[in-house]
Amino acid sequence: MSAEPGARLEKAAVNYRAARKERRCGTCVTFRPEARACKVVAGEIHPAMVCDRWVPLKRSHPAPA
Repeated sequence: MSAEPGARLEKAAVNYRAARKERRCGTCVTFRPEARACKVVAGEIHPAMVCDRWVPLKRSHPAPA
């Protein structure tokens, strides 16, 4: 059985957990800080957590070499 279009995934299904270093919800393209929500994961989302669906924000400038 597949998910409904636009349905968000449960935290357990995406291994939602405490984050380490830069890979965290607060640095993910799907995180919505104003709503403490995610476009992919259901429920309240904390910026210091992470899941297996994390995608990094695009940088506006290149990282130092």
